[in-house]
Amino acid sequence: MTMYLGIHSSAVESALSTSWIRIIQYNYTLKQLLQYSST
Repeated sequence: MTMYLGIHSSAVESALSTSWIRIIQYNYTLKQLLQYSST
C-alpha cells in the first residue's frame, strides 16, 4: 500500500511539475509577444 502511494504521489508531483513548466513557458511567450507588439 505504501509503495502504491509513493508511486502515485511521485506521478502527481511529476504531472504538477510539467504543468508548472508549461504555464511558465506560456507566460514567457505571452510576455515576448506583448513586448514585440508594443514596439
